[in-house]
Amino acid sequence: MLGIESVIYIDKRSNPIRLIRNEFASEFTVEFTVEFTVEFTGEFTSEFTSEFTSEFTGEFTGQIHNVVCIAHRR
Repeated sequence: MLGIESVIYIDKRSNPIRLIRNEFASEFTVEFTVEFTVEFTGEFTSEFTSEFTSEFTGEFTGQIHNVVCIAHRR
């Protein structure tokens, strides 16, 4: 299976988010791991696991340290 790896680095010290992204004209699945400390406000409607496999709603404030995103073509 062909795959492409996209890595998103968010620098805590500066605001513009630098994003390296590769786009395909096909469907793909995305796996990602997130390390962050955050305070949530509003409603948190899902479980948060180490694999971060669910969605959440609500607003949050805090610092996102690092996001690694791997997209696989189907």
